[in-house]
Amino acid sequence: MAHSDEGWITTDTDLTLHHLQSELSRIDVLISREVVRWQLAGQDPRDAFRGLHLSERETEQLLARPFGASWGQTVALAPDQERAFAGAEATASERARALSEAVRERGHLPRLEALAIAFGLDRFDLDTLLICLAPALDLRYERLYAFLQDDVTRKHPTVNLVLDLLTDGQPAHRLARLRRFGADAPLFKHRFLV
Repeated sequence: MAHSDEGWITTDTDLTLHHLQSELSRIDVLISREVVRWQLAGQDPRDAFRGLHLSERETEQLLARPFGASWGQTVALAPDQERAFAGAEATASERARALSEAVRERGHLPRLEALAIAFGLDRFDLDTLLICLAPALDLRYERLYAFLQDDVTRKHPTVNLVLDLLTDGQPAHRLARLRRFGADAPLFKHRFLV
């Protein structure tokens, strides 16, 4: 079998799987950024009672939090952290783009892109699907999602978590994306998500 410069086996299937991994790496960056922001906002992932008990201080903080904002959206990352996350996301995106091109050069589409075309999924839909698929591929996402949803029992992403990860936290932007979760939206119409 032929190998690429990076040591990957370059069959169409392998390239498509590497493309999927690159897309998931980009999602990892979004999750990592949100975890860091939550920690900067004073949220502790080691709290054994997280999501089970609400102190008076936490109640006051919740009441003071802007509408539709997660804990992470109440703080700003340091400029160097923001640049590092932006760079990591750009690197993962570029790798996914390069792998997509490699598959296209062989006369095929990456499966994720073929899925998008066949079912009318946009970038937001694909990212939503990847966020929802991640726990089935790696159980660590269950714990990360429970932390980011402030509920130890919520191990799968909610609409709110997807909006936290994929929007800038502005209420208008969150509301605009809500239509992608309606019954007639592609992910639900075609039963990717229920």
